[in-house]
Amino acid sequence: MSLNYDAVPFEMNPYQAYINSNYGSGFFQQQYNDGIILTTPKPDWNQMILSNFEKNFYIESPLVQNRSMTDIQQFLTKNQITIDGNAPRPLLNFDEANFPVPVMDTIFQSGFQKPTLIQSCSWPILLSGLDLIGIALTGSGKTLAFVLPAIIHASHQEFVRPGEGPIVLIMAPTRELVQQIYSVANQFGKLAQCRTTVIFGGAPKESQRNALLSGDMLDMGFEPQIRQICERIRSDRQTTMFSATWPKEVRKLADSFLSTSRVHVTIGNIILAANPSICQIVEVCTESQKQNRFIEILQQIMSLHNGKTLVFCQTKRRVNELYLVTKQMGFPVLYIHGDKQQSQRDFTMNEFRRRQNIILIATDVAARGIDIQDIQFVINIDFPNQTEDYIHRIGRTGRNTEAFGTSYTFFTSDNAKQAPSLVRVLQEAGQNVNQDLMEMAQDQSSTANFKQGSKNRPCLNQQRMPFQPSTNNINSYRNYFKSHFASMKLFSFAFLAVHQPVEYIPSMPQQLSYITPLMYNPF
Repeated sequence: MSLNYDAVPFEMNPYQAYINSNYGSGFFQQQYNDGIILTTPKPDWNQMILSNFEKNFYIESPLVQNRSMTDIQQFLTKNQITIDGNAPRPLLNFDEANFPVPVMDTIFQSGFQKPTLIQSCSWPILLSGLDLIGIALTGSGKTLAFVLPAIIHASHQEFVRPGEGPIVLIMAPTRELVQQIYSVANQFGKLAQCRTTVIFGGAPKESQRNALLSGDMLDMGFEPQIRQICERIRSDRQTTMFSATWPKEVRKLADSFLSTSRVHVTIGNIILAANPSICQIVEVCTESQKQNRFIEILQQIMSLHNGKTLVFCQTKRRVNELYLVTKQMGFPVLYIHGDKQQSQRDFTMNEFRRRQNIILIATDVAARGIDIQDIQFVINIDFPNQTEDYIHRIGRTGRNTEAFGTSYTFFTSDNAKQAPSLVRVLQEAGQNVNQDLMEMAQDQSSTANFKQGSKNRPCLNQQRMPFQPSTNNINSYRNYFKSHFASMKLFSFAFLAVHQPVEYIPSMPQQLSYITPLMYNPF
């Protein structure tokens, strides 16, 4: 398999192609040439003779074998664990996983006492070579749940030859999450003499390219790229997906990439699950009230507590504005968003980890997967477009099983559509719901029911149906198109009258509309 380092990304629109074609001339810069794409066609795996490889390395401990089904069911029920599929029994202690001694020593040196719930269920499944979907709360130990089995698998495979590899590929949506996973994988990979390399945008590419040629890792990050990468990996691979939520988009990806015999493990709620150890405070306010309330909350936090505060904004402009305001007021504050260079982002995140009493203002670039244990407060200046993103945001606090965190969220009338789903998240986590928020959610539900019911109501205005244009005359349409396209010599238009019955209003007459088929005329 060859790699083309000068190739363009998978999806390039005409503007991007135009910019790239003018690279080096005038003021244009080559902005859209960061991708590494596979230049070979998609292999036909059914026609290829592949050597077998071992995927099952799991040896069930006698302690697990002798554990009764009653005890296992009590463990699953108590912790709200759902396992769908033919899966091995979960583990309850590290010793039951039979990891190598160096791995076990590193685990205990890191201060871990026992596996988290997602680790207890995932390790036997992945070590057995099965595909897995793992859904668990933020801060639940998902990274170690897939990294340790991956290292065990990689250490048992044949050494890769030049041009081959990697044995294990991990893809994540953000640079910060990729770096976080890399730090864990590199720590444990060294114990098994496995090389680990991280690939992401915004950093010097030469070292990453050299690492890629050494047979390590490729990370493109979007669905088309993920799809093309998976098509070039043998079909009998082992695939796993981990997430804190389970939206429809992720389900479609799972159906495409995972086998039908996959196991699905869910810790808690399958749809939206916020960590119950996080105290969620939602304030309904206006846009103009946000900044003053934000400053008041910061003053209370900094005077009464000594810990880290993570502040989320929806736009980079808002991040810059709040950073200047808080900096001028003397708060110890940092900021991060997508316009900052990777070296600046790394420095900011390292400072945020190192310092105890510090504020970080960020866009969603820092929301997913940043595992900083001592974040005590999360403040959402702007509510995100999706409630799933809200869960990822507040999940940056309360990341230890014994830790508690607090989130403050400003909610305005512009966010009203998300009110019902936010109320569900709060109620399922056992949180108090603001009365103003509850009323907003009820209004949204009533509006949605009214719109749904109005679809089947008869139209009382017989002269003009609501879905008809104000002018439904063939001459008007013909004149409109002629006036707008008179200068175009390559196209001609034909006007066809089409009778379209209105099926859901049987008492109404047939609707007459006009379709304009576009026809190519070479003369």
